[in-house]
Amino acid sequence: MNVAIIGLGTIAKRVAQGVNFASQATLYAVGARDIKRAQQFKEHYGAQVAYGCYEQLLEDPQVELVYVCVPNQLHHDVIKQCLEAKKHVICEKIMVTEIAELEALFSLAKQNQCFLMEAHKTVFTPLNQKIFQLVQDGIIGVLRQIRAEYSYRLFDDDIQPDHWSLDPIYGGCAFDIGVYPTCFANYYANSMIQHAQTSKTHMPNYGCDFGLQALVTYENGIQASISSSWLYTPEAKGTGYLIGDFGYICIPAFWKGTKAYVYTNGHKQVIEVDMNSDFTGEIEHAIACISNNLLESPLMGYTQSKAILELVKR
Repeated sequence: MNVAIIGLGTIAKRVAQGVNFASQATLYAVGARDIKRAQQFKEHYGAQVAYGCYEQLLEDPQVELVYVCVPNQLHHDVIKQCLEAKKHVICEKIMVTEIAELEALFSLAKQNQCFLMEAHKTVFTPLNQKIFQLVQDGIIGVLRQIRAEYSYRLFDDDIQPDHWSLDPIYGGCAFDIGVYPTCFANYYANSMIQHAQTSKTHMPNYGCDFGLQALVTYENGIQASISSSWLYTPEAKGTGYLIGDFGYICIPAFWKGTKAYVYTNGHKQVIEVDMNSDFTGEIEHAIACISNNLLESPLMGYTQSKAILELVKR
């Protein structure tokens, strides 16, 4: 399937690698507002065509699936353009910041018979796919509790005041990285949220949040503790824990890791998988869905994206 990337910032480089490792995928086109930048990206990552205009890219009949990597505040309009051009879409998280916009985009996708998915890669990494099945098979007994954190000190990076992550509407820690532990907890709980209590950290002179804490109870009784912060960097930037009747599983850097540790009855078992790119799984999943004429993912469709957005937006 011919894949195009729109928006060629930092994350697009890793997406391009993910596409290149994905079976059934070809990195066909890349698009930026600057043609020279697009051409340089094309040469570096082996794309076939470069465009200096999004509209021209979307007019190309060879483009089948578009991966949207533009800043958050541009997501809605670019996704809408893609869907109106009858292109399938994967969009970087967070797809949009309003439930009404999320609903409208999924409705437009169905109207135009296009696949649409938010890019929560956590669900699709080889390690999480394997651990999910082990949990379902009862390796730690009945899953009771989930603990998940993703944090890093924002100002250790060279962040400019006008960077999208600091935007009062489209930025903030919760939208940036709070979605990762939320997605992790929702995925493993495999249930709708019954109740959630959230709290956000704020800093003087900034309109966005700098941290998210959430306590969640799911309809099946599983409880989760979710945490994200821009104020410090823990080991591995965070860890996920799955706690059951007979033991627990520790997954460092759960959103992209390849190794987990299972502790049961005083014994430690290491689970390790091979992975070339943490973006490949979601791309292969999207292509499989499209090949099976699905308009949304059974693992990360409208319902799952809405549940994540509702929690991090509180």
